[in-house]
Amino acid sequence: MNEHKMNEQNRDIELIDRFLQDRLSNKEEQDYRERLQRDEGFKKLHEEQKLVKEGIIYMKRQELKTQLNAIESEIEQQETASSWTYYRSIAAGILLLLTGVAVIYLYLSYNNSSGLYENYFNPPETIDKVRSRGGDNSGAAIEAYNNGNFEKAEQEFKKTIDGQFDYRLIYYQGITKMRLGKFDNAELLFNQILEGNNNYHANTRWFLALTYIKLDREDEAIPLLQKITSSDSQYKNEALNLLRELKA
Repeated sequence: MNEHKMNEQNRDIELIDRFLQDRLSNKEEQDYRERLQRDEGFKKLHEEQKLVKEGIIYMKRQELKTQLNAIESEIEQQETASSWTYYRSIAAGILLLLTGVAVIYLYLSYNNSSGLYENYFNPPETIDKVRSRGGDNSGAAIEAYNNGNFEKAEQEFKKTIDGQFDYRLIYYQGITKMRLGKFDNAELLFNQILEGNNNYHANTRWFLALTYIKLDREDEAIPLLQKITSSDSQYKNEALNLLRELKA
């Protein structure tokens, strides 16, 4: 690959990285999506970079698990050692290693908030189609979501919501935005739900709290989590655990 091609690819990788971090302006994002539609090479690079990012996180987590398993094995092997001095030195070494592992984990997670978000964000993998009396035109959006094509689902949800206002669709559009890393947009949608009269307040509070955590706004997440813990929400236990971790 010549120098010009390398520089061009590096610029594209930087652009993709900014897109994945939701750092593009509205105009830049529109141009980006249009390019994805017409440029197969760029679309392939986009998919590769997404996989690389996900793969790095997965591999580092596996490395941490391997290290912790090795520590456990070392402890078991030394349980019968009679020398207190030797045991104490092993314990000190383990403590240092654990500290190092913790530092690496925090570094890879960028910050504690990102780590908590990754641990607790468990969106629905599929959405059920529901018939409504006024007709439901969300089939294309739901099909795209269920197939894992969240970019298309985002576009289809918007088209459907523009012609058919439905809190259920707004709720799933918010979750789709989260899956695409567009947390500011998700926040607006979730607050729209909470301001209206509908049956989606309980679940919306959970996903809005996670959105705030991802945006490093834990102080705004805590009241939502406290409200969840005092209700019969399906996320009550998760909210309790997350509150404990935030206060630790």
